Amino acid sequence: MQADYAGAEAHFLPADRFGYPNNNGHVAIVIHKTGGDPTPESVEQTFLVKGRSVHYAVGQDGRVWQFVLESSGAGGNCCAEPGYDPFWDQYLHEFRDLNFCTISIEHCDPTRDNSTPLTPAQKDASFKLVAYLAKKYTIAPDHIKGHNSIDPPTLCPGNYPWDDLWVYLKGSIMDLTNPTLAQYFTATSNDKWKCKSTGNVVQYAMLQFYRSYGKDAYCGLT
Repeated sequence: MQADYAGAEAHFLPADRFGYPNNNGHVAIVIHKTGGDPTPESVEQTFLVKGRSVHYAVGQDGRVWQFVLESSGAGGNCCAEPGYDPFWDQYLHEFRDLNFCTISIEHCDPTRDNSTPLTPAQKDASFKLVAYLAKKYTIAPDHIKGHNSIDPPTLCPGNYPWDDLWVYLKGSIMDLTNPTLAQYFTATSNDKWKCKSTGNVVQYAMLQFYRSYGKDAYCGLT
C-alpha cells in the first residue's frame, strides 16, 4: 500500500489496532512532538508497544513516515482535558472523539521536554507536509493546532516554530487575511467564500484550486 503523501514512506500500523475506520472530518491538523523518540523507527516501536498512533512522523533527518491512512482516524487526539482550547467545542459536539476529524503529525525530538529545535531538514519536511494537507483538505491556518490545545498540561509540541510556519503557509495558500481578497470575499464556512458584491459563492474544489494556485492577480477572483 502506498503512502497518501508522495514525500512519505509507508509504514502502516495494523489497521485493526491503530486506526479508526473513518476520518470524515479533516477539519484540523494537530502538531505533536515525540518527547524522547529520536527517529521514525523508535516512534513506530513506541506505537507498537503502547498502542498509540498518528498519521505521520517527521524525523530529524527530514524523513516522513506514514503510519495511518488519512482516510482513517489515528489515535493521537482522543480526549480534551480541562483548559482545552474552546476552538474544539464545535467538533467535540459533532464528532465526540477528535480522532474522527483531525490529522496528526509527530516530530521526532530526543528530549523529554520537547525542547530540541527542529533541524533544517525536519522543518522543511514538516512545512511541506502541513502545506500539502492544508491544500488537500482546505484547512485554514487557524485550524492548525498544537496537541497542547487539546491537552494543556502536555509539553507537546514544545518549541515548534509556529511563526515560521505561518510565514511559509502564507506563501503557499491564500486566505482572507490577504487584504486584497478580503475586500471582495467573506468566508461563509471553512470551504466557501462569498463575493460581497455579487453574492456568488466559490466553494469546495474550485476554492481550493484558487487558494492554492491563484497567485497572479488571484486568478481573476478580484
